[in-house]
Amino acid sequence: MKKSFINKIIATFIFLLIWHFASKSFSSIILPSPFEVVISFINNINDKNFFKHIGVTVYKAFWGIVISFLLAFPIGVLMGIKKEVYDFFHPFVVFIQSMPVIAWVLLALIWFDNNFIPVFVVIIAVIPIIILNIAEGVKRVDHKLLEMAEIYKLSKGKVIKNIYIPSIAGYFESSLKIVFGNTFKVVVMAEVLAHPGMGIGEKMSWARINIETADLLAWSFMVVIITFIIMGVLKLFQKEKN
Repeated sequence: MKKSFINKIIATFIFLLIWHFASKSFSSIILPSPFEVVISFINNINDKNFFKHIGVTVYKAFWGIVISFLLAFPIGVLMGIKKEVYDFFHPFVVFIQSMPVIAWVLLALIWFDNNFIPVFVVIIAVIPIIILNIAEGVKRVDHKLLEMAEIYKLSKGKVIKNIYIPSIAGYFESSLKIVFGNTFKVVVMAEVLAHPGMGIGEKMSWARINIETADLLAWSFMVVIITFIIMGVLKLFQKEKN
C-alpha cells in the first residue's frame, strides 16, 4: 500500500516535470505551465459561484445515475431470468451502447431543455452498462442452489436475498465502477455543448471561447478530482463491506 502510494507520487512528479519543461516550448495559449493552471484553479475556488457550478454538475450526474439504475435494474433482472426477454432487449441495448455519445448529445439539443440534456446523456451512456452487468449476474446464479431452494420450499424473498443478490452483487459493483468512471466525463461534455448556464461544462465552454487554456485545464482537473474522490469513497465502502 505504502509502496503503491510512493509510486503514484513519483509518477505524478515526473508528469509535472515533463509538463513544466514542455510548456517552455509553447505559448501559454497552447500549453500553460502547471503553475499557471494552479493559479487559475485558486482563482476559480475564490469565485463565489465555484461550488455552485460543481454542485449543479454533481446534481445532474447524480440524478442521471439514479434514473439509470431505476430503469436498468428491472430490465437487467428480467433479461437474466428469461431468454426471450434477453433476445428482445439485447439489440436495443447494443444499439444505444454503439451510438456515439456525441450523437446523443446533438439529438438531445433538438429534443430537450438545455438543463435536462446532461441528465439524459448520462442515462443513455450508462444504462446499457448497468443492464448488461445485472443480466449477466442473474444468468450466473447457481441453478443447483435454485433447485435446492425449490426442494426446501424457500420463500421468494429468501431466494432473492440469499441466492440472487449475492450473485448479482459482484456485477453490480463492477457496473458502479464503470458508471462513476464515465459519468462526469459524459455530463461535462453535454454541458459544454448545451450551455445550461451553470456547471463545470459551462465554465469549460467559456474558457475555450475566451481562449483561457489554463482555466480550461483547471476545470478539467476539477472533474478528475471529483471522479477520484467518488471512486475513493466507493473503494472504502467495498473494504468496509468485505
